Amino acid sequence: FRMDLIEKTDVIVILNNLFENAIEAASKCENGYVKSFFFCQNAGHFSVIKIMNSYRGEIVIQDDLPVSSKGDKKLHGYGVVNVMETVKKYSGNFQYSHEDDVYTAVVVLPKLAK
Repeated sequence: FRMDLIEKTDVIVILNNLFENAIEAASKCENGYVKSFFFCQNAGHFSVIKIMNSYRGEIVIQDDLPVSSKGDKKLHGYGVVNVMETVKKYSGNFQYSHEDDVYTAVVVLPKLAK
């Protein structure tokens, strides 16, 4: 797994937003959990971040994005957008899914020539 291929501030944007959302959602569950996986695919040509967490309640999707459940919508709800924009900057891919009270976020970053 290679994170040295992207700027440190971009690593922080991706990991901070994904983990903050996952921890917040899992903390609302009786037996909440967050699982993270960091690995390479295709002989090291892609670095993958996969974060899975428990959640309770309904996930509302608007304009193909999950809507923040936090009270003040003017101050919250930008995390996933920031992750998407940062991943796009490196020609990567960001996907999320939710099923059976498990939310999964996956970031795939290609190995870029330095």
